[in-house]
Amino acid sequence: MKLTSLFAAVVLAASALVVPAGPAYAVGPCQSPEPPPDCPSPNDGPPTGRLDSITRVPAGIRLTGWASDPDEAALPVRVSVDDVLAGELMADKPYPGHDNHGFDGVVAAKPGSRVCLTTADPPTTRRITIACRTWPVPVLPFGALGAPVRSGISVQLAGWAIDPGTTGPVTVTAEVDGRPGPQMSANLPRADVASAHPAYGGDHGFTLTVPEGAEGEHRICLSARATSLGCQTWTVRHNPYGGVDSVVLTGDQVRIAGWAVDPDQPTTSTLVDIGVDGKYLRTTTADRPRPDGSRNGFEMTVDAADGVHEVCALGWNLGLGDHAYLGCRSYSRLQPAPPAPTDVRVTGVTDTSIELAFTDQAATETGYRLEARGGGKNKIIDLPSYAGTGSRTATVSGLQPVTSYEVLVKPVQTGAVEVTDQDAGRASAWTTGAPVIEAFTAGPATARACKKVDARLSFRIVGAVRAEITRNGAPQWAGQAGGGLWNGEAPGGNTDGNETYVLSAYDSAGRKTTRTVRLDQEPTTVPLVKSVSFFNNRPDILVVGVWDALGNQTHDFGPLLINARLTVQVPQCQQLNIQVRRAVDRRTVVFQTVDLLGYSTGMQRDVRIDPGPPMP
Repeated sequence: MKLTSLFAAVVLAASALVVPAGPAYAVGPCQSPEPPPDCPSPNDGPPTGRLDSITRVPAGIRLTGWASDPDEAALPVRVSVDDVLAGELMADKPYPGHDNHGFDGVVAAKPGSRVCLTTADPPTTRRITIACRTWPVPVLPFGALGAPVRSGISVQLAGWAIDPGTTGPVTVTAEVDGRPGPQMSANLPRADVASAHPAYGGDHGFTLTVPEGAEGEHRICLSARATSLGCQTWTVRHNPYGGVDSVVLTGDQVRIAGWAVDPDQPTTSTLVDIGVDGKYLRTTTADRPRPDGSRNGFEMTVDAADGVHEVCALGWNLGLGDHAYLGCRSYSRLQPAPPAPTDVRVTGVTDTSIELAFTDQAATETGYRLEARGGGKNKIIDLPSYAGTGSRTATVSGLQPVTSYEVLVKPVQTGAVEVTDQDAGRASAWTTGAPVIEAFTAGPATARACKKVDARLSFRIVGAVRAEITRNGAPQWAGQAGGGLWNGEAPGGNTDGNETYVLSAYDSAGRKTTRTVRLDQEPTTVPLVKSVSFFNNRPDILVVGVWDALGNQTHDFGPLLINARLTVQVPQCQQLNIQVRRAVDRRTVVFQTVDLLGYSTGMQRDVRIDPGPPMP
């Protein structure tokens, strides 16, 4: 009993010691009272922030915003432009809602268009991007050029220019119509510039006055430090302008109407000179009412003349400038076309000319026009008129030799309708010259030995009256023509190739042109042989012939005696394998040729048969 009580007391005492300690586990270094410096903070998180504004100031670029990190009292913020470091700002200024984590400072103005802010993430060394903004950093002068204002004979312009690197004025250079103009300092007060760019003040304006220039459009461009500030254009118009609206033929009269305005005095009627075919006719006043309500119209009626005529109007200048043409229009009053000549014929030709004769049917023509068409070019000759009617002659020269021409003959009459090609008199002829063989071919292109074909020859000749063809030097064909274009064919004979054809063409003067064509022979698979000459250098008599596969002799060319020669003429177009055998048994073969094809123009072979064992 005492022992049990004692045991229970010990257990209770042990239990009292264990329960307060709780479960047992290992404690890490970052949970110790003094953790190492690389342990994360209980409030650890990435830095945050915002970029509120970017502005260009003379000292660089000014940036405002805030950046904070729970572990840091103030963050250093790096500013880069297109990844190039521009400077660093401290986020330690008061900022509503973010205590003393605001930044407002200036860094260098680096050229670029993307501005980014980064900061470190303590206690690590990695960098966190707070914000980025696309904002082209002004590093070159900028400004504006206003619209030009006309003042008399001058043009006034105004604008402003700022050099972003300074509050002082910048020099502005003008270029007028591509030529150097005046220079000025942009130092005049401009309230609008001061409001838009307070860091630079408002003394950056400029004005300039340039002459308006000559009649037409002009262009002025301004720059500062070789940087464009803009361009403007203006148009100078002092000369009168207008137009000729209509020139209408009615019977024997022509009504002319139009309008004219002097831009310097648009409400004052100006005078208008009317001319016909470049000659002054009369003057009128542009004071008639127009459909647009103005009174700048003019109208005049003049006598019409036969033919085609051009009417032009010239406006008088009232102020600055000069008189100016308003425009031109044409009218025509034509008589019927003169009659075309008849009986147009060729009376002679040369290498470069064609002589014609015709009957003139026009009594009032002012000339004749001859147009020779051919050879890809037209040759036109104008001739004076003929008195009355009757037989006429004319020559068209300067033509190409051996060329086909069609010559059109037209009478020309001033003030009359032109004679059409369809109504013109005409004649055709070829000019002379050495014949031209444009083509000469033989068909088929090739032939096979011992396989004869009928060859055909084709030709195209210009300017020949006679032609001949020879075949391997022998006459083959002859023909005649009229001297123009000759497309012809001729027989080339029955042939198996190896033919040379020569075409000779002659003109009427006997001039000759030749062209050669070949009809070749296809290569054969066996030699073409005319003859084989055998010489017996053996001590026995031999026999020459052809034997078939059964040993039957099909050709016997005779015996070949000792130290003697036997020439075998291979039959034309027969394919043979010639053997030489001993005469005593006509079985032992001492020599045989390869397959040969007999051909009259083939080669001639020599064979020497020496002592030796028989062939298998």
